[in-house]
Amino acid sequence: MTALIGQGYFIEASMQLAFLFNRRFAPYWKWLHWGFIRLPYLSDKLDPLLVELKSTASLQMKAEIIGTICDLYRKALLDQGFFPE
Repeated sequence: MTALIGQGYFIEASMQLAFLFNRRFAPYWKWLHWGFIRLPYLSDKLDPLLVELKSTASLQMKAEIIGTICDLYRKALLDQGFFPE
């Protein structure tokens, strides 16, 4: 049960982080996904991963998906010039 709560926090934080990369404010949690899927940057790559993370039961798959999401954000940090390569 606690792992599912943590997973929910991770999914919410991932969506909120995408708003920051798009230089927009994240809406209230009720409208978060609605706004997230309309973002021009990153949401098209992240949304399928977040949906798969939510629906898979395999812990190994969950770990791989989380790693992929973190890699996308790492690349986004480099692309937007936050950190040198």
